[in-house]
Amino acid sequence: MSLKTGEPLMDQLAELSRLYPDMRFGQVVEMLALLSGEKAPQSPAEIEDHQLIEVALDHIRLRRDQLQAEAGSEPGSPLRESRAELLSVLERVRDRCRDQRLGHLVEQLATSSGSSLYDAEDEQLLAAARGLIGPPG
Repeated sequence: MSLKTGEPLMDQLAELSRLYPDMRFGQVVEMLALLSGEKAPQSPAEIEDHQLIEVALDHIRLRRDQLQAEAGSEPGSPLRESRAELLSVLERVRDRCRDQRLGHLVEQLATSSGSSLYDAEDEQLLAAARGLIGPPG
């Protein structure tokens, strides 16, 4: 499954999800936070969206090269439907919370689901995000 939202950060998160199909979404966000810390790791809540985009773009290039060298073909897996749904719902939540950084928003969703961001299952984040936007329709 493919996802192109037109929003750079969400598109980069979708691409990272393809390149790391076994990672939970919170783990992908935590990884970007770790990679963005110049001197020390930062909390995802502290990182500006533009920093996450820059780090994601750099890491996507590195990961593609790594996977291509290992497999000798186009790297990445199809985006899982559940991850595409989570990204889609997160985009709707972001429309309502434009003043919040994505990392902060996702950490809040994990906390409200009773988990840390790293340990939160995608389904927990999805349920918490749906709770913010209300029933479909």
